[in-house]
Amino acid sequence: MMAKPLIICVDDERIVLDSLRSELSSNFGDRFSFEIADNGEEALQLISEANAEGIDIPVVISDQLMPGMKGDEFLIAVNKIYPDSKKILLTGQASAEAVGNAVNFARLYRYIAKPWEQNDLKLTVEEAARAFMLDKELASRIDMLNKLNKAAQQLSEQVSLIKLMEHVISLAIEHTHSARGTVIFTQGDTVRVGIRASRVDEVQTTLLPFEAADFGQHVPLTVFRKLQDEGGGPVVTSLAYKEEPWKEDRFIADNKLRSLYATKVGKHDMALYIFLESDNREQYTHITQEFLELYVKQVGICMDNAVLYDELEQKVAERTRELKELYENVQDSITYARRIQYAILPSQEHFLDLLPNYFVFYEPKDIVCGDFYWLNRKDGKILLAALDCTGHGVPGAFMSVLGNNLLNQIVIENGITSPKDILAELDNRIRKTLKQEANGNQDGMDVCMISINPADNTLTFAGAFRPLLHQRGAKLNELKPERQSLGGNLKDKVPFTNQSILLEKGDRIFLFSDGITDQMGGPDQRKYTTKRFTEHVEATHAIDFQQQCIQLQEAYFEWKGDYEQMDDVMLLAFEW
Repeated sequence: MMAKPLIICVDDERIVLDSLRSELSSNFGDRFSFEIADNGEEALQLISEANAEGIDIPVVISDQLMPGMKGDEFLIAVNKIYPDSKKILLTGQASAEAVGNAVNFARLYRYIAKPWEQNDLKLTVEEAARAFMLDKELASRIDMLNKLNKAAQQLSEQVSLIKLMEHVISLAIEHTHSARGTVIFTQGDTVRVGIRASRVDEVQTTLLPFEAADFGQHVPLTVFRKLQDEGGGPVVTSLAYKEEPWKEDRFIADNKLRSLYATKVGKHDMALYIFLESDNREQYTHITQEFLELYVKQVGICMDNAVLYDELEQKVAERTRELKELYENVQDSITYARRIQYAILPSQEHFLDLLPNYFVFYEPKDIVCGDFYWLNRKDGKILLAALDCTGHGVPGAFMSVLGNNLLNQIVIENGITSPKDILAELDNRIRKTLKQEANGNQDGMDVCMISINPADNTLTFAGAFRPLLHQRGAKLNELKPERQSLGGNLKDKVPFTNQSILLEKGDRIFLFSDGITDQMGGPDQRKYTTKRFTEHVEATHAIDFQQQCIQLQEAYFEWKGDYEQMDDVMLLAFEW
């Protein structure tokens, strides 16, 4: 059974450690395991061991004042060996310099003062662990899709059966991080050819002599017979040499085989049998198995091409169905990635708490989206942003996840609440994260960023290519942005500036992406344009706010008609 994700707590006071472990165990013991250490050196050893065993470490909690290695030094060291974990500094005596070091060099997730408030600690750990797991899940899914696309292209180029089999087992070992593997080709009950592969620095393949009747020295016969008799599998084990009925198999016993993944591709008259082996009990996780499920479908298509190339016309209909199924599986995986992306967007409850009379129109061009919005509260101020990232689909979604994480760091962790300073810092971090000065990458984002101080009803705006509309009764005012995007290699950018207005009850604020204004449509297939959009805003000022927003949404769809959607579409609005 896979080990639970690990939360590590570090403090030189045993009573604090016992209290932390008790509270965390009572709240999260069903999902996480816990380790404690009374100094940084011991904790780093725990982290190193867990990392080597492939155990996830979602959260690390550390005191600041400890003998030897201080808390900020420890968290910086953690960040170097396990950067994805969420780091929490829990202390009553940390200096501003120490906290700053942790924020800047350890990507500190949160600082909590002692004595902590139980609910605050619980919520912080809950959100940190959730953020870690979402990041990991999204990265795994996207990595799986990229691997699948690359492998499918390489396999589709192979016509020779031997070359195809070499690629089948080599790519399977490479992308699942298996140690060894075998692929054999059968016609009826006869084994025609087999290839054995193993990985040291790179995958090496060897043609097997299957002329002899006994090939049990190369594959587990028990598993092979099961695949023959029961239609293809897959068979997945985590401790084969101790499990029934596999432990009686000569190949499994001789090799002390732990993890095994085996499957059959094709039918009885001609088939490929794929065997993957690993010394790691938890090698074939559900993500890996999903990849292999999709992978073997493509293998089946390529095997047909290699073996039955001269019967191409008769196989077109069958391969088309298989390709459709493969496409649907890939689409399902991307749809799952969409669920993860939507999880990072502000919830309805969050909006109702901060901006009760609000409206969101969010229409991705593809399944996942390059536009996103962000809402939070910091130091009594309400911060709202509408962001339009370079591209759409999967590339845009990558940028949106990056932008969301950077905004959380800048505002929540670093405490920056001035819109112009947020944009400047976001611009700087995008360029550094994507190494744009070195590689010439031009990806970035356009942003409308506002901060509202409810104490004096002041709204402050700064924009990067995205304006803000302020409507008071029949009067509509447009606050202009700087004509420059965030990110990219543009030299001599002008500083971002703040523009402020005093809000009055009933004022309406509109933030939107250019997916609305750039949409082609209408009777002459022209762009919708900012002018038409603002005219609709002005024309509907007298009706109820929610009805006004619905009419703006309907106007967009009426203009679009049957034309293809050009880009991701987003409209955020609220009434003060």
